[in-house]
Amino acid sequence: LIDQKRANNIAISLAQFRSFDNYDKLCEAVISMDQSKLDLEKLSNMELLLPTPEELKRLKNCSIPIASLGQSELFFLSVIKYDRFPQMLAAFKYTLQFREQVDSLSKSLQLFAKACDEIVESDRLTSLLKRLLAVGNLMNESSGKLKASGITLDSLIKTATKKGSNGKTTVIDHLVSTVISNNLGLEKFWDDMPSVRDANKLSLEEFQLSIQELQTGAKNIENVLNAESIALTDESSKPSKIFLDKLVPFYSTCTTEINDLKKLFDSSVGTAHRLSSFFAEDVKTNSSTIFGVMIDFAQLVERSKELHKRKEKAAKRRPPTPKVKRRDMNIATK
Repeated sequence: LIDQKRANNIAISLAQFRSFDNYDKLCEAVISMDQSKLDLEKLSNMELLLPTPEELKRLKNCSIPIASLGQSELFFLSVIKYDRFPQMLAAFKYTLQFREQVDSLSKSLQLFAKACDEIVESDRLTSLLKRLLAVGNLMNESSGKLKASGITLDSLIKTATKKGSNGKTTVIDHLVSTVISNNLGLEKFWDDMPSVRDANKLSLEEFQLSIQELQTGAKNIENVLNAESIALTDESSKPSKIFLDKLVPFYSTCTTEINDLKKLFDSSVGTAHRLSSFFAEDVKTNSSTIFGVMIDFAQLVERSKELHKRKEKAAKRRPPTPKVKRRDMNIATK
């Protein structure tokens, strides 16, 4: 009935369910959503063991005595006692992973929005960029180039790393040295955005896909609930009734929480658009790209700060120029 190699693999995998008296009890635990006996890992493993449509067809047309069947066939016979067992197993699995997925997604969305806001709302970054633009425009003017009206993502690193007439000092080196010498504190702008580095790998596209996956799972639950409710009779098994009793309130809760996530996502989209506009970029610009540029810029500033410190230390170690005494000067002029 079943390919021998697959039958052996199924039998080996079924060994993890030895705590059940038989496969009927195992399937009942799935249908009654018994978390005390089944966890997410076991449900995921069981999904891989479910019969294919072709295997079900052969099993239903089989006239072999039950005593002659192997472990895999016996498992299949227990599964087919429930019309929608795969869908019910998937629903049970969804309930177990839903909370962690929602909490993780909600946390990531909040981190993403916070990182966007930190960049846009940093007064120190804004002041530093204005000064960077001014210095860059002075250099453009001296070389006969047009003045820039603002700092874009593409121009930020290019302007910061542009070298002066000595071929060594960069624009950001000069700027950082100036703001430190004047105690302006602008070089500490990175302190204003502690969330940016952690949000660097987050993207709206991934958030959207995650929400869509949650919506698909919720839709599958709605479908199986409708089918089971229609099929429910006084003769229905106790596990089937327990399944409905547990899944109906869960479905109500999960749809509410998914809608809340969608609102949080929409809000994050607006925050991302605000961040793009801050750098005069298209709203379709991937926010992770902006985060990455900010991290690179912060590293440039840190290197310039270290360079300034080294120069200050070197200046302190340099011996003072000796003063010529007035009497010696008179002698020298005789």
